[in-house]
Amino acid sequence: IRSAIQELNPPPSTDPPVFFAIALKDGSKLSAAAVWVQGNDLRYVDAEGANRRIALTAIDRVTTRELNQARHLNLRLPPAQ
Repeated sequence: IRSAIQELNPPPSTDPPVFFAIALKDGSKLSAAAVWVQGNDLRYVDAEGANRRIALTAIDRVTTRELNQARHLNLRLPPAQ
């Protein structure tokens, strides 16, 4: 019996990566590879892999929902307080 390690690399995809869109009330937009809520902040990993955070009160929820629906993504945010 011999053990072997085999490294499998999936074929490269021609599809661009899909990121969540986060629209802010000041009109700017952010892209996120991962998103989660912690306390009163939205935490996210940006396109470069850096961990970031933004206050939930700074998010334009309607535009954020519309942008993500157009990308066929479901970004759920807690109800506004």
